[in-house]
Amino acid sequence: MHTQYQKLQQLYRHEEIQSLCVDKDFMFAFIIAMASSKDEIELQQWINMLRKDQCDPVFSTTELATQFAQVILAIFSCAQGCFQNNTPLALNSECWLDDKQQLRPIASAFALGYIDALEFINTLCDDATTNETTANLQQTCFLLLSKLAYPDTLDVALRTLFLDLPEYDEILRCLPTLLTTYGFQCHYE
Repeated sequence: MHTQYQKLQQLYRHEEIQSLCVDKDFMFAFIIAMASSKDEIELQQWINMLRKDQCDPVFSTTELATQFAQVILAIFSCAQGCFQNNTPLALNSECWLDDKQQLRPIASAFALGYIDALEFINTLCDDATTNETTANLQQTCFLLLSKLAYPDTLDVALRTLFLDLPEYDEILRCLPTLLTTYGFQCHYE
């Protein structure tokens, strides 16, 4: 996953990508989450979610469009490989806290991307075929990612709920294994 993330970072050196596309960490998480879907959802159905305006991606050069597609497919394929082999995703999440144990922006962006993708998947897929273990794992993912995504929420109910959840460092430590277990369970339940 590190190699794919580095390629994504290189892609974001293009001003056009920065101006047209969502945050790179949001995108990275969104793609990984899409790879966890038990139902095959065609790339054409969700690629527009990677753009700020949610329109079909159109780039100024064929080369840039090709690079964009290659990076997306490489991340997707790598994530599916991790799920298939039940190998924890290499997210580097241990670096998502600063020296004061506060979340860095990458943590919130990643969490928001993953949550958005799970919500998108849920709108397209039939929940009736999901077993209890998978449903529980998904709920756990939603809860822990929500704490990362909304650390400064003013919603009293959410703040109260977050108090009962593990601390950020614990969440970040278990996140790669949790997301992999969820992806594995979705595909091989």
